[in-house]
Amino acid sequence: MGQLYVSPYATDDITLTSTQSIAVQVGGEGFAKVYRQAGYPNYPNSWSLLAEFNDQEQVFGPFTGGAVIRIESGADKVFYNVAVAPVSAINFKSPLTDVSILKYETDFLTYIPTEWTVTEVGSGTRVLTDAVGGQLLVTNAAADNDRNCFQLGATNGESVAFAAGKRVWFDARFKVDNVLADTLLGLYVTDTDPEGGVAAGVYFRRLTTATALDLVIENSSTETVVTTGITMANDTFVNVGFYYDGARLFYTQNRRILGEATVLTNLPSTELRLSMMVQNGTAAARNMTVDWIGFAADR
Repeated sequence: MGQLYVSPYATDDITLTSTQSIAVQVGGEGFAKVYRQAGYPNYPNSWSLLAEFNDQEQVFGPFTGGAVIRIESGADKVFYNVAVAPVSAINFKSPLTDVSILKYETDFLTYIPTEWTVTEVGSGTRVLTDAVGGQLLVTNAAADNDRNCFQLGATNGESVAFAAGKRVWFDARFKVDNVLADTLLGLYVTDTDPEGGVAAGVYFRRLTTATALDLVIENSSTETVVTTGITMANDTFVNVGFYYDGARLFYTQNRRILGEATVLTNLPSTELRLSMMVQNGTAAARNMTVDWIGFAADR
């Protein structure tokens, strides 16, 4: 089950089937009260308090015969996941106000070309477009394999790395006018032709012959490809991301965890750059609109 939450000052009842557990997480100024329904099939039903806590995560279960769990929230959302072995219920949102976190994000309210290394094949364009919140419209020239590649930093810019015990977040919202446009977004090493193969990185990739975005984990030009099931449609925004908790790597859609990349043999340790690319899959000009893109990492 993907990541779910209870809204502030609300109560939700969650039904668990046999052998399932529930991971419950709350942070900030909020709190969580977790109850289990007691009495069924007797009448009347009652609720037994299992725990009350804040600023932590707890796992309840497994429940041999299933259970109905009630979560009561305070001033902040309470996140939860349900499964036989549930993944973390961590809130994916990056802590952007935490000075111990290295971070960069842009909503493209402005676009400063000198902040990026742009490598293009063909004469494309990169312009801000009218949209609430800001967007960058990238349009390729019209030949097959014409492309626009972006990497944060004017000349150098490999500024983030994966390391044990250090968290990394990535998040982006974008669309392409036609799914025949090849796309890459994420963190990878300096590369002027990323579709031809980057040496190291963690990034989302969709090629002309594919129907969905894959998550690629790559080191020394050796890939681990994770099928995410995140599909794309013409001219339709998609929000994707990933979260590394210092030991495990999760991929997300709409700020909710979809699944875990369980094989991390090729997780890179070298410095990486925030990067994105759009390339024509046929002899027709394609475009990509980026609503936002960014990363954060423990210093």
